Amino acid sequence: IRNFLSVTHVLLLNKEEAQGLVGEDPLEDLHQKLRGLGPKMTVITDGENGSSASDGNEFVQTPIFNREQTIVDKTGAGDAYSSGFLSAIYHNKPLKEAIVWGSINSSSVIRKVGAINGLNTKEELENLLNRS
Repeated sequence: IRNFLSVTHVLLLNKEEAQGLVGEDPLEDLHQKLRGLGPKMTVITDGENGSSASDGNEFVQTPIFNREQTIVDKTGAGDAYSSGFLSAIYHNKPLKEAIVWGSINSSSVIRKVGAINGLNTKEELENLLNRS
């Protein structure tokens, strides 16, 4: 995997995967070390602890969205997070807003059975963000 990191624009992984690549460091240091391997932007998800991202200019964090919700099925939660985050980046949203989009999309998917039920459109993500 390290061979591909030099040509990676966005690296999305969970905290355990990040630590497996660069060691067990404080979160901000994990991002710095991962970006040192080549990616321009890094995103680390950490379950109940939320997520964080860095592009070298800023480091941002967000808690999970709608913490009180009932979890029905976690299948697809990571993919939903990734699609929400990448959609926000595609639409030129700030890094902080992008990780919130990821969190919102993931929280919608885990309230339903299956990996794609609950995925949000851009408009739904924006409405949910405005209501939070």
